[in-house]
Amino acid sequence: MRLDTRCGNLNHMWNFTLAAAVLLGSFLFAIPPLSPGELKSESDLVVVGKISKMAMRIDDKAMQMQDRIFEVEITVNTIEKGQSQPGKIIRATAWQPDHRPRGWTGPQGQNETPVLGQRVRAYLRKNIEGEYLFLEPNGLEVLAKPSTQPSTKPSTQPSK
Repeated sequence: MRLDTRCGNLNHMWNFTLAAAVLLGSFLFAIPPLSPGELKSESDLVVVGKISKMAMRIDDKAMQMQDRIFEVEITVNTIEKGQSQPGKIIRATAWQPDHRPRGWTGPQGQNETPVLGQRVRAYLRKNIEGEYLFLEPNGLEVLAKPSTQPSTKPSTQPSK
């Protein structure tokens, strides 16, 4: 085998390995924050309001993984995109990883943790079931913390 042919094969194998690593890496690493323009354009509904009700549950996944699922109700003050009305209650879901195997990387869900009483801007997308989900990872923008910390924590419900 000639040296230039052997180097060409090695170069081809290196290019394939590099392309596979880049492709796999895009599935395994955290999602970078969306820009303000991306948040607005990828949302079906953008509202400003107050988190008036919230429940959190732990969802068991495969391979010893658990997610925290936040189901929130937002009382709408203003609508920046989409169809809604001031005073209407919007229900939306967010998630964050709760437990992962050691060394695990991957999507992280929502950067911000929703808190009862927060004033927020919510960038929401409807899924195929018609439920609103916060855009990931930064579709929950905290505008103001609650004036006083709620005396009760959100309810925790076991996963189904």
